[in-house]
Amino acid sequence: MPKPDLPTRPTADPDLLSAEWLCRLLDCVAYAMTHPQPDGRTIFSDGTDTLRVSLPATASVVQPSPGYTGYFAVIPAEDAADGTKQIQIIDNANPDAGIAGYTDLSDDPVPATVLPLQAGHVFIEAAYSETDGFSVSFGIAATSAKMPKVSYELATILTDNTIIQRWCRNEPIYFGERFFV
Repeated sequence: MPKPDLPTRPTADPDLLSAEWLCRLLDCVAYAMTHPQPDGRTIFSDGTDTLRVSLPATASVVQPSPGYTGYFAVIPAEDAADGTKQIQIIDNANPDAGIAGYTDLSDDPVPATVLPLQAGHVFIEAAYSETDGFSVSFGIAATSAKMPKVSYELATILTDNTIIQRWCRNEPIYFGERFFV
């Protein structure tokens, strides 16, 4: 299927859209569902049955080092000195490197991190401020609804401490194309 052109944005009452306009929009959605790589302008499927728009970020975004083949992994860690159970977020392609992976917010990798083990959703969060620029941090939210808006879920930890990995891709995490627009 050749890439269709998006229909022009309607200026009239949405209830009066023509069948032709709606068919053109549906053609674009169908194309996006079968073409998972973005071109920077159209909707695309990110491979998890989620459609999103890829837009350039308004803040400057640095591309991660080329050839990166790791991914963020959540694993059990040694207990803390006080006996508290912990998890560690590492780069599963290079577990001993002391990094957790790369994002598009910096050329520098995100350091490996230790968090206390608790049931919930482990996430990586990005924030932007005019004074400090971009920052990346990790956290655990009790429910997915309590995760920050600008975040990716890395794993779910069940009440029996089973870790269900969510982010298992051999690519950096791209915040800039998804948020900060």
